[in-house]
Amino acid sequence: LLDLGAHVDALEGGRGPAALGDEAEVAVAGADVEPALGRSVELVGHHVDAAVVLLGLRREYPLHLAGAEPSGAHLENLVLGDLLAWRDIQVPRAEVLYWRTATNQEVDFVIESPKGLIGIEVKATRRPGPRSAHHLQAFRDEYRDRFLGGLLLYGGEETYWISEGILAAPWWRVV
Repeated sequence: LLDLGAHVDALEGGRGPAALGDEAEVAVAGADVEPALGRSVELVGHHVDAAVVLLGLRREYPLHLAGAEPSGAHLENLVLGDLLAWRDIQVPRAEVLYWRTATNQEVDFVIESPKGLIGIEVKATRRPGPRSAHHLQAFRDEYRDRFLGGLLLYGGEETYWISEGILAAPWWRVV
């Protein structure tokens, strides 16, 4: 597993990537060489997004607050916040990770527990097609021995199996 905890600590502490020394280059290079699971750090940007909304610096954020459909980034942060809250009450504690390959296939969130892995993709679309589950399928194939299932969260109404072992469900029914 690719552990980005040290990277986040260095960045949050204001020390920057240089504080990580040579290990930072190895960890980042490793993420580009083979499929890797990494800690989900997208919520770090969530606080910046909140400030941007309050200051009105990006047009799409105030439009969303006025009732427009949420963007993919909004939904991902919403799901991540919910997953982190859920994780914190689990015994034993599950990990919330992400998965990315050298060919830029990625799964937004991966739940790792002693029982196995669950991949979660978040899509802002109202009608996901089979192609929407492509990265979850690749994740399933890569970790077949540990794969418990996949969940594609989207902005529609129906819950259905979009692919073998991958369930498509409205995000609002889960969060």
